[in-house]
Parts: sequence; C-alpha cells; structure tokens
Amino acid sequence: MQAQNAVSIEYFKNSKRFADLLNGYFFNGDEVVHWESVWERDPVLQKIKRKGTKVTTKANIVDLFCNVAIDGCRIGVILQNQTKIHYAMPIRAMNEEAEAYYSQWKGLEKEHREKKNLKDGAEFLSGMSRSDSINPLLILIVYFGEEKWDAARSMHKLFGKVAESEKMQRIFTKYPIHVLDIRRFDNADNFNTDLKWVIGFLQKAQNRNKLQKYVMENKEVFENLAEDTYNLLAVMARSPMLEELKDDVKNLKGGWNMCKALDDMVKDGERRGKRLGKKSDQQIKSFTAG
Repeated sequence: MQAQNAVSIEYFKNSKRFADLLNGYFFNGDEVVHWESVWERDPVLQKIKRKGTKVTTKANIVDLFCNVAIDGCRIGVILQNQTKIHYAMPIRAMNEEAEAYYSQWKGLEKEHREKKNLKDGAEFLSGMSRSDSINPLLILIVYFGEEKWDAARSMHKLFGKVAESEKMQRIFTKYPIHVLDIRRFDNADNFNTDLKWVIGFLQKAQNRNKLQKYVMENKEVFENLAEDTYNLLAVMARSPMLEELKDDVKNLKGGWNMCKALDDMVKDGERRGKRLGKKSDQQIKSFTAG
C-alpha cells in the first residue's frame, strides 16, 4: 500500500494532471482549472492548541494539498488516493476539512492580534472581523481499488435509521463526499492528459485479452509513456513483472514502452508454461516407468 500511495502522489503532483483531474471529474472536461493556477501546499495539517504555558499539537498528513484559482476565486483542494474501501471516509473527510478551516481561522486570529485591529466585543472574542472570509476546501478521493466502492458517499448514510427518515433528513446536513472510482468511471474521454489512458488501462487490467487489445489500439500512446505513468500502471495493476521489466522497456525517446512490456510478459509466461509442461511430462514418464 505504501508503494501504491507513493506512486499515485508522484503522478498527481504534475500540475497539468491535477488540473485535468478536476476538470474531467467536476466540469465534464471543460478547461475551468488552468494548470498554471495550481500550486502545491504543505500536506501537513497542523492543529496547535495553547492553554497557558502548555502547547499541544496534532498533525494530519494528506496525500496532496494544492491551492487552485477558479474564476478569480482561490480554493484549497485535498487529494486522497485510496486502494482500499474506507467505510468511515465521510468522517475522515469532515475531520480534514475542519482542521484546514481551523488553521485558517487561527491564522487570521494571529494576524489580527499582531495588528491589534479587532474591535472589542464579538470581533475580539471571535478572533475574526466581520468582513473576514476563509478559502473553501474541496476533497476528492481517487479510488484505484478493484472492488466497487460501496462505502458511504455522504455523512447521513452513516446515520442508520436517521438516514431513512424524511423528517430527520431535514435536520441533519448530508455532507456529500466526492469519490472518483477509477475502474468504473464512464467518462474517461473527459480527460486530456494521460490520465485518460490510465483509466482505460486499469479498467481492463483484469482481462489480458481486453488489455492487450486496448493497448495495441492506442499503440502510439503506450509505446512512449512517462516514467511516473508507467510506475502507476505497474503498481496499481499489481504486476511485479511489469515493475521488473521497466529497465528493459525504456525506448530511445526517453519514454517507457508498455506494449513491449506486455509482449515480454506473454512470452515469458509461454516459456514458463513450456518448462512446466516438460517437467510434468518427465514426472509422468518417471512415475509410469516405476
């Protein structure tokens, strides 16, 4: 899981892919988010509490945290990569949002205290002025797992019978979360970077014939993959063989040839099959001779 998390973080650190991910999932492929307006932030969400001389800290590390400018507005986007279903994801997402908002609030409070520009009363008590605002936060869970995501996609789905009551639903906020289920996403054409081919590849990774056909139909793309793309496909497809073959399939253009890697895998499988077949024949002959 550590390897899967590491390669997925590396893959989406590319600002063009990060922007494409948001555009393809939230805006049907329209270029609303421009890659030049994406900049990475510290993924550690720190929560510091002071009581007298005692200071306590709590750190929550997210996979990737970026600021994004959209339509003249700045928002924070947290990307969480999942290879396993997480049944408490709405709670986890809510906690991350709360910590990010808490951090913004405390930042404003510190700034005002230093400037001593808060009015007495409500502003001083709040640590914020009436005109202050905070930047909204968006959390997107990118799920690479083979099983269909069957966990709750909103907070109220965790409330048991309360979620079934129309009267109770009026009281409690649903708090939906955003989950991109990579292997079941129907709109891969929404993406303009190689994320499109990553989705197509992983959706067919469990069927060798379909995968080989897909790769050959898009041979021009798969003959020259970026290194981080090859790494992501090999690890998420859970193929140690693809990882082993990596050094052998680097092409003259500086990219990685997935077509050759898959072809070499098939040939290696055939060779192993023949060796096993010969060994079985020898064992049978030896057994019958005895």
